[in-house]
Amino acid sequence: MLDFSNFKIYNKNVHKSTKERRSMKINKLKAKMIEYGYTQEDVAKELSMSNSTLNLRIMERVDFKLTELVKLKELLSLTDDEAIDIFFTNECA
Repeated sequence: MLDFSNFKIYNKNVHKSTKERRSMKINKLKAKMIEYGYTQEDVAKELSMSNSTLNLRIMERVDFKLTELVKLKELLSLTDDEAIDIFFTNECA
């Protein structure tokens, strides 16, 4: 099981522009979705949320819940390293 204890979830920095504060690797996430033939709507259904809610999370306006990250990891068959690379940083706050 992937141990998330040493990692800080990427979060928003209200003092930076939207583009600057994006830390999650959105393009890698979207590439994995495409690789497995999922649309954003498909992923939203799998996560039991609306498409607009998923979009808010992808655009980092709202943080993913840990349970949602685990489901995404399983849905997209992400390795531990891929999940860490896309969703987490080990930088100290």
